[in-house]
Amino acid sequence: MRRVSGSYWGWWDQPFTATSLVVALLATGDGRRFERFWRSDLPDAQALEAAYGTQAASVVRGALMRQWVPVPHGPQVTARVLSAALGWIVVALGLAIVAGRRRQARS
Repeated sequence: MRRVSGSYWGWWDQPFTATSLVVALLATGDGRRFERFWRSDLPDAQALEAAYGTQAASVVRGALMRQWVPVPHGPQVTARVLSAALGWIVVALGLAIVAGRRRQARS
């Protein structure tokens, strides 16, 4: 997982805690709903559902996804990197052709 601010975090060094959930819910900017959840006497899941009008799991996931963004897996090839690689391949092939012709001319 990547912290939105740019530093990298993951489950191994920064687990999602109740504090991080509260911060994420506050960061959504919906103070009235959070206040209803916070002051509710219901169990946590039911209080979240009552305050936000949807399942508790989707509220938590939505809040944490605003705070935490999954890092894409696999190679990250940009157009710039791809064009540079292709350029170097062309240069290498060109040098190989030139070297081959010189060897043929000497023979």
